[in-house]
Amino acid sequence: KAKLLSEEGRHQEARAACDEFLETIPDPLLSTSGPAVLFARAEAEIGSSAIAEAGATAQELMTFDPTGTWGERGRRLLGSLPVRGLSPDKILRVAESTSARGDFSRALDLCRQAREMSGTDSAGADIGAEALLLTGNIYRWSGRLHEATVAFDTAAELYPSSQKAGDALWQAVNTYLELHGKEKRPFYSKRVDERMQTLATRYPKHPFASNVELIIGRRLEGQQEYAAAAEAFDRIAPGSPNYEESVYRAARARLLLGMALKKEKQAGAQASFEEAERGLLRA
Repeated sequence: KAKLLSEEGRHQEARAACDEFLETIPDPLLSTSGPAVLFARAEAEIGSSAIAEAGATAQELMTFDPTGTWGERGRRLLGSLPVRGLSPDKILRVAESTSARGDFSRALDLCRQAREMSGTDSAGADIGAEALLLTGNIYRWSGRLHEATVAFDTAAELYPSSQKAGDALWQAVNTYLELHGKEKRPFYSKRVDERMQTLATRYPKHPFASNVELIIGRRLEGQQEYAAAAEAFDRIAPGSPNYEESVYRAARARLLLGMALKKEKQAGAQASFEEAERGLLRA
């Protein structure tokens, strides 16, 4: 019935038919025709220019069948929607679906539109940062690493209060590492250090922050800067994934510091040994 009404251009009636099915049939999406009816409703919503509603319906299909045929049809439909009249968060969802289909050019333009339309409040900052994060990932997937670092850095600097700012910094770290591996330029190594330090100090509770401090500490230890290495390991908070390892490494760094001080006949060796022993027993 919904298909017939849509073919006749009676899109509002088609939507009503779909809604009647979805509201009256128990567990409608588990019935044989349930997902097809939901998809038909999305098509009828597009036909009646209810673009925002069509986007929400497509999202329902993706949620119901995330890895199956109907989820894929929902993603394709969402990626093909015109975005005029959509809110920035809906435009961003369309951009995600579009990039998943490999249409990077349109996805980048949608990210730009979403960011330009987002406000300056916390919700707007989250959208702006997420749009730039997706932009950076698209550039990285395309092999355009320099553009990717600009997008990631911009997300972190423009929207420091956003929930995505820490993710952007971590992506910047990995992209600069990749660039350094390709070009071996000191600038990229320096940027890795700067981005890691910013992530660790600005967002100490971020899931990747403990990884950063562990990398910094191990690098300082390799440079025989044992006191600074121990301080880096100490910054990893209890409950972090690398906390137990950090306790051990901080103690080991202090042991190495004590050995170096003793060898050079400098003061403080015994205190460093005692602190190292306490840390090792704790670990």
